Amino acid sequence: MKRASKAVLVVMLALTVVAIAFAVWGVISGDPRTSRFFQTASTFAAIVAAVQLDVAGVFGRLFDEYSDATKYPFGPPSHITREIIDHPDWMLFGGFREILFYDTRFAFWIAVLSFVLSLIGIWV
Repeated sequence: MKRASKAVLVVMLALTVVAIAFAVWGVISGDPRTSRFFQTASTFAAIVAAVQLDVAGVFGRLFDEYSDATKYPFGPPSHITREIIDHPDWMLFGGFREILFYDTRFAFWIAVLSFVLSLIGIWV
C-alpha cells in the first residue's frame, strides 16, 4: 500500500504542477477558463497534502495508541525494518526523497498552496 501511495503522491504532484502551469498561462493569455485551472490545481494540491501525510505516517502515528494488540502481538515494525522495506539506497528525485515522503511540513505547505490556489480561482 505504501508503494502505491507514493506513486499516487508523485502523479498527483505532477498533475498539480501541470494545472498551475495551465492556470498561469491562462492569466497571461486571458483564457476564460483560468479560474477552473486554479480550482483544479487547488483540488490536486489538497489531495497531494492528504496523501503525503499518509505516506509520511502521520495518520499511523495518530492511531497507534488505539492499535489492536491481538493484530500486532509484537508491535508495529521497527524504524529500521521500515527503512529496509522502503529501499533507502534508491534515490527518487535525488535529495527530494526525504522531503517528499517523510517531512510532514511539505504536506502543510502543499495544503496552504491548495487554499491559496482556491482563493485565486474564486477571485480571478
